[in-house]
Amino acid sequence: VVHKAGDMLSNDLREITGKALRRGNAYNKKTEGPVILAATVGSTNKKSLLNTLSKQVSLPTKELEGKWESFKIQTVRINGEKVLLILGSDRRGTAYGILELSRLMGVSPWTWWADVHPEKRADMVLENPNTNMKSPSVAYRGIFLNDEDWGLHPWAGQTFEPEVGDIGPKTYGKLFELLLRLRCNTIWPAMHECTKPFFTIPGNMDVADTFAIMISNSHCEPMLRTNTGEWNQQEFGAYNYFSNRERVYKYWEDRIIETKHAENIYTIGMRGIHDGRMEGASTVESYKDGLTEVIRDQRNILSQHINPNLSEVHQIFIPYKEVQEVYDAGLDVPEDVTLIWCDDNYGYIRRLSNAQEQKRSGGSGVYYHISYWGRPHDYLWIASSEPSAVWYEMQRAWAYGARKMWILNVGDLKPAEYLTEFFMDMAWNINSIAQASVRLHLRTWFETIFGKETGRAIAQVMDRYYGLSFIRRPEFMGWSQTEPTTKTSDSEFNPFEMGDELQDRIAAHLQLDSMVQTLRPQIPERLQDAYFELVEYPVRGAALMNSKQLYAQMARMFNQYGIRSASSYAEKSQAAYQEIEALTETYNTRIANGKWNRMMSMNPRNLPVFDAPTLPEQFSPSPSAKLWIEGNREPTVPYVERRKSETTGFIVLDHHDRFVRIYDAESITWISKPIWLKLIPDEHNDIRTGEMRFTFALDERKMQAAMEGGLVEVRIDNKTYRIAVEAIKPPIQREAFEEDQAVIIPVGNFTQRNDGTLKWKEVDGLGYSRHAIAIFPLQYTLNQEDPQKNPYLEYTFYTTSSGVADVRLYFLPTHPADGKSDLRYAVSLDDDALQTCSIRT
Repeated sequence: VVHKAGDMLSNDLREITGKALRRGNAYNKKTEGPVILAATVGSTNKKSLLNTLSKQVSLPTKELEGKWESFKIQTVRINGEKVLLILGSDRRGTAYGILELSRLMGVSPWTWWADVHPEKRADMVLENPNTNMKSPSVAYRGIFLNDEDWGLHPWAGQTFEPEVGDIGPKTYGKLFELLLRLRCNTIWPAMHECTKPFFTIPGNMDVADTFAIMISNSHCEPMLRTNTGEWNQQEFGAYNYFSNRERVYKYWEDRIIETKHAENIYTIGMRGIHDGRMEGASTVESYKDGLTEVIRDQRNILSQHINPNLSEVHQIFIPYKEVQEVYDAGLDVPEDVTLIWCDDNYGYIRRLSNAQEQKRSGGSGVYYHISYWGRPHDYLWIASSEPSAVWYEMQRAWAYGARKMWILNVGDLKPAEYLTEFFMDMAWNINSIAQASVRLHLRTWFETIFGKETGRAIAQVMDRYYGLSFIRRPEFMGWSQTEPTTKTSDSEFNPFEMGDELQDRIAAHLQLDSMVQTLRPQIPERLQDAYFELVEYPVRGAALMNSKQLYAQMARMFNQYGIRSASSYAEKSQAAYQEIEALTETYNTRIANGKWNRMMSMNPRNLPVFDAPTLPEQFSPSPSAKLWIEGNREPTVPYVERRKSETTGFIVLDHHDRFVRIYDAESITWISKPIWLKLIPDEHNDIRTGEMRFTFALDERKMQAAMEGGLVEVRIDNKTYRIAVEAIKPPIQREAFEEDQAVIIPVGNFTQRNDGTLKWKEVDGLGYSRHAIAIFPLQYTLNQEDPQKNPYLEYTFYTTSSGVADVRLYFLPTHPADGKSDLRYAVSLDDDALQTCSIRT
């Protein structure tokens, strides 16, 4: 692996300067030009470079001895010549040290996997390259290639490695290069039915060892076996340890014997063949009994063929889904086994180690998703997890001692490039990203690739993209679900609520779409492909998915009332769908000269949300005009004198404006309005389009009292509409003022805080508001008997209504650390008694 890293560094230098390094195994003082020396502390070879050098110069080897994957870079003088010395505590430490030079030269880890080509230079000067990297925060850091059916597998088998027709050693070689650059050391290989099992493809195991990448497996693949492709039901019988123990035992033992010379991490335990319950276990107790026997037998295999001292054999146990219930029921997992806790598939960790479990010699780790296939909804298309949410959960895991292994489910890997590096940067150095500057990491990442000014603008786009996706992922915009799969339906975004939240969401995405296309000419030619892969496809894809679904909703809604523009919304929806098709075709056939052909699918699992939009079969516009008032569920009716009511609509005005829309009118005449009402036509109004918007705004200076009423009368074609307007003058203090019989307060707008021995802190970029508040440190104990001694936040607000009110508080759907306790908050209004509520999801 040290030689591999040296070759990678040489290739990087060649791409930048056109010159390559010459590599040798000994230091010759007659060597011309600058010299880089790389050596591993503790090498048993007495003729090694390190032993030779130590006779000539004092080397800082002591501080690296016994360390895990550490390295030191410094300049030293040997025979009067200045050389650059890289010392590693072990083989991976040395390799990381060599590739640190690539980082210092500006080479992105994604130089191949996202076509981030470095800038050409005539030469390369490293100013003060001295670096001392201590052991990584998390010992085992890696990725799980999963749900590869629509991207990685067809790309590898048909485009990149057709001679194998699968994810073979050539593909894994490139993956392992990336892992080295990301300072990772572990992989859970791809394992779906479409992919041949990792160990059955010649060359895979060898290339892993060449790159010093450790092979491990997921929760349903014990003992390095991939059951979906290796367990032959007809030949072996049932994959049932209760009824077929001897055959299953031999199946596991054969693989351990076959791979015993490699550096592996062994998953123990047992589930079904693929992500299902253990066969033959009908109850939690029988499941526990079965797993107890399974683990005993598996450890016997490892003891016989790997090492009798099992504390030196790295084993992991993954209580995923129902297995967590079995573990919590008292399953005895040996002390030296690492417990790998899992999130709920949507990024919220279900369980972490309690005080007793934190003392285990095997420690604990986390298996975490940024891509997921399964109920109630997949997110396999484009990576949209909020970085701040990932940061919060993994910091919480660290606080509870999950420091042995972090595995990230990356799906097909692309397009999860940024999130993967974000996760691995934390795993390498948990303190590298602070709670108050999570978004700074995003900005720095894009500035490093695209330059300071352009990178900062791109980071702003991507930050907003993640924020909008946190509210609703692109794959969730069909308001449907899977397993069982349901049809798409209307969203909960409403064009006549909150100032038109539906159009606001479309506009927010279209603004990002526009910014992405505006920035493209600023991107140098060498980075055009990288820009498309890292920025343009996910941002524009999300915008087009929102447009497709929301415009279709408008088309269906307006067609119901005979509004003429229903057909134009249908056209916009259909155009968005076709643009997703075109964008995906560009990804697969034009980017990097077709390098990524078949990597991107616009419809993984062919779920309904990816289909062409559901539109009315025919459009039947009504000949009459319509007036629709914000807050109403349907258009209002014209005024008829013989009716008892004098009005056809009602609006409350405070410091929040309201709007009315008029559809399909030939003429509009505003007859009368109160003096304190400002009537503002939208700048885009054109009666020929069939849609006109008018804003009702309050002119407080012209109000005579705190509350006033008035009437707006408008003539549309040959019909009159009368709208009653109630005006409420807001107080000077406006931070939390009633609107529409509701007071909405961002969590950060508190008027008083009490920390006690703990601290309330805002997490940068987290949550719907992007300013979520959390208690630090993240592992804490609260007073259960007297809640008023715990930290609290106090809010002051103003109302104009009286009567009974609901109090609604919004929390992230986090889980209790022990997986079974409650999560509670207490609330008091106007010094009333505390009411305690559960927020356990």
